[in-house]
Amino acid sequence: MSEPDRPRDSLRAAARRALSALDESGVVSPDDRAALRDLAAKAGEKVRESAATGRDAADRAARLVDGAAATGRDAADHARGLLHDAAEEGRDLAAAAERIVADVTQASRDVTETAADSLRDATNRLALAGRRQERVLLAVGGSVTVAVLALAVAIGRRRG
Repeated sequence: MSEPDRPRDSLRAAARRALSALDESGVVSPDDRAALRDLAAKAGEKVRESAATGRDAADRAARLVDGAAATGRDAADHARGLLHDAAEEGRDLAAAAERIVADVTQASRDVTETAADSLRDATNRLALAGRRQERVLLAVGGSVTVAVLALAVAIGRRRG
């Protein structure tokens, strides 16, 4: 006999003993005995219904617990997937940011080098223009000096 059946059997046996004791005592009329037997049968039915309801509840509860556990596992798997996706996206974003920083750094170097080259070119051109201007001024100054000397010589000869 299984464990859950033992209390039920002992309850039945106790009910039978009680009814037998009433029958043997002769205190209870046959109509009352029949009514007591009906009441005992109804009580037994209620006990059986309660036991069945309890098993159905223990089964429903087990199914609910299993369902909740499965839902929890599914949620954990889904969360794990989301975390994996987020980590992968984070790695992709970090790699993209690294490439952007490298590109910006290289562009900055290129601009700096181009600006330095342009500045050197401009400085060289200014220096060259300054030298040319200096030569022109020397040439003009020399020509003016020669012209002034020639004028002085011409004036000196006329007066002279």
